[in-house]
Parts: sequence; C-alpha cells; structure tokens
Amino acid sequence: MFRRDRSIGAAHRRRASRGGRLALGLVLAAAILVVEACGFGEASQQAQTAVGRFHEHYNGHDYAQIYKVADGAFKAKTDESSFVNLMTAIQRKLGRELRTEVVASNITVGIGVSRVRIVCSSVFEGGNAQEEFVWVVDKGPGRLLAYTINSPTLVLK
Repeated sequence: MFRRDRSIGAAHRRRASRGGRLALGLVLAAAILVVEACGFGEASQQAQTAVGRFHEHYNGHDYAQIYKVADGAFKAKTDESSFVNLMTAIQRKLGRELRTEVVASNITVGIGVSRVRIVCSSVFEGGNAQEEFVWVVDKGPGRLLAYTINSPTLVLK
C-alpha cells in the first residue's frame, strides 16, 4: 500500500507539473498576442501614412521618389523608367488625387516585419479609382511592395 500511495503522489506531481507548463505556455502565448496586437495598430498607422506620402509625391509628379523608397522586391519586378511612365500616364488620365478613403485593410504580421494591404476609394480630378497598396512595415516607414489602380477612366480616356 505504501508503494501505491507513493506512485499516486508521483502521478499527481507529474500532472501538476504538466499543468504548470501548460499555464506557462498559455501566459507566453497571451503575451505574444498582446505584443503583436500593439504591432497591428502601429503597422496600420505607418502604412496609412505611407499612402498619404505616396499621394503627395504623385500630386507633385515626383514618381522617382516613390520608386526610390519602394521595397527591393517591388524594384525587382519593375524598373524605374517603366514605373515613372505608368504613373505619368495615370496622372495624364486621372489628374491630381483629391481625396482618399480607406475601405479595407489586412495585416500579416511576421517576426519583426508586417505586410499591410490597404484598399482605398480615391477621387481624382478626372474620375474615381480603387487603389490597392501593399506595404512592408518594419522598423522604419512603410515601403511599397505592390500598387494596383483600377478606374474606368484609365480605359475610356
């Protein structure tokens, strides 16, 4: 009987130890979620600020600056001359950006870096457009990873 009581006590201690590890794991997971949740707001704000800077450079015809501060992956897909030509054509057809409203956003958080997708409903002098930006956000300002614009004016004008 003495042995049985001892083995029951050992089993209880093992269960308690597992429970303690589980509780510690849950606490760590919760802490990570809190830290990442704080990162969501910061990354989203940085990306929205980057949209504003994009439009400032667009309205100022400073397309080379948009390209200069874009992410390396963006630059690997298109050269500066092609990008400047595209933005010049958009400016010619749509004119200046007047107003932009964020209609959707999505954040993918990684270790030390986030990707923020922002969809905007934008009003230009020559018509309306839907713009989609994908920004890479880490320790500095957001870097443009992808840009898409859709507008009937771009096709019809």
